[in-house]
Amino acid sequence: MNQAGPPLLYYVPEGILPPAHLRNGLAVSRPLSSATTPDGSAGLVFGAMYDPTTQAAWRRSDAGWWFLLARDAFTQAELDQCQRLRGDPYAVVENRGRRWRVPRLLQSDLTTQPGLVTEFGALDPISGAPRLCSVVRHEKLQDDLQRFFAGERFHPELGANNLAVLQLACRIVGLWYHLDWQELFALEIATWDWADAVTSAAADLVTPSARTDASA
Repeated sequence: MNQAGPPLLYYVPEGILPPAHLRNGLAVSRPLSSATTPDGSAGLVFGAMYDPTTQAAWRRSDAGWWFLLARDAFTQAELDQCQRLRGDPYAVVENRGRRWRVPRLLQSDLTTQPGLVTEFGALDPISGAPRLCSVVRHEKLQDDLQRFFAGERFHPELGANNLAVLQLACRIVGLWYHLDWQELFALEIATWDWADAVTSAAADLVTPSARTDASA
């Protein structure tokens, strides 16, 4: 694989919606033969040309699209490639050799910040200038985080602990990165200590594994 390329590649079969967190500007290619695609059908690959020798390494998401870790390690530089372009204040969480930017969703007294929104941006592929892509509100995520710290049930299917907590941390991180819970689980990043650091930082609480930073 090209070491300068994106750390994650995506395959989207025909009739399946691309992942919502897909980074803008990724190269798009079509496999030469559907017989060599991960699912044996036609579709598009985002991030690089399709390599049939990687067929067995692709993983299917629950939404029907597939992803592939392009290299054996997921380094800090590769994590930084997955960042969304943002300028909000954030906390920096250090966990297992990687530094994560975590949005502040609650005050340290666990009250919400009314009207908090995230302006997602991207770099124009031609001029390189930043441009606004979309604005997202966070009331539901704030409410779930608040319920988590209150010890209340916040996920109707999974309850308020175990897998639900890991997914909550993944959703929080997804505000700053082009990653979702499926990739974070597959990369073995979504661990209990990581989730604790992420949820604490999002509530502006300092833990031994996190330090806050007002950088923008």
